[in-house]
Amino acid sequence: MCWGAPPSTLRRRQASSPTWVLWRPWENDFALNDISYLKERNVDMSGIQVDNGKTFRWEGRYGYDLNQAITLKTELNVIETFRPSIPENFKDAEFVFLANIDPELQSHVINQIKGPATVC
Repeated sequence: MCWGAPPSTLRRRQASSPTWVLWRPWENDFALNDISYLKERNVDMSGIQVDNGKTFRWEGRYGYDLNQAITLKTELNVIETFRPSIPENFKDAEFVFLANIDPELQSHVINQIKGPATVC
């Protein structure tokens, strides 16, 4: 669910506009040069925060109804204590996509953004 500007008022980005990765707890066995293909596609990587440890892991399965997942195992790992600090140059973002994270963490992120038009 998103709130903010209705879809008809959203502007489409030009292909040459940068895309930002706001934050991502990264497993210490990932070298940042392993994601150089993102930089080559004009993705701003300045918001990535690196932490030691494993990334979040989820193991589950789906049956016939893909709306219902059966969780077999969850390992929070570095995301358990993660508190994102939004870089200053991202705080004016119009659009914020929070994905599937803890509501308290979502609030922590939203409170750092200066009046986003749309939050998903």
